[in-house]
Amino acid sequence: MVAEQERYGHTFSLVAIDIDDFKLFNDTHGHLVGDGILREFAHTVQDRIRRTDVFARTGGEEFLILMPHTSIKSALQFAEALRESVAEKAFSVCGLDDLKLTISAGVVGCEQVSEGAQELLAVCDRMLYKAKRNGRNRVCCHQ
Repeated sequence: MVAEQERYGHTFSLVAIDIDDFKLFNDTHGHLVGDGILREFAHTVQDRIRRTDVFARTGGEEFLILMPHTSIKSALQFAEALRESVAEKAFSVCGLDDLKLTISAGVVGCEQVSEGAQELLAVCDRMLYKAKRNGRNRVCCHQ
């Protein structure tokens, strides 16, 4: 993607997502429920992304969305809409209804970083952790 952007000028954005306080959720409800929440959250995201977007789980409760041909403004709008949707949703897993969770997200566009893929990922991760430090249930964007 970075090479394509450099060669053809195609834009793309990254969105890093973390489920807020997931460890506490796991400790309270158990790992079986936690696994179910991860699956339900993944379905929620997959229902909202485009076929051309790439969605991946990168760690325990961390995810990344690669959004080809997407400006940082559009990626930020998507991330905010997803955050609101997740916060409003009542998740039902393993016989437990009305489970609530929130997410934090970091957003970066390829045009904001010129040092390559590793730096792009690092900046996106910093934005995610900025969102978490600033109180969770929010989106931070690299401007």
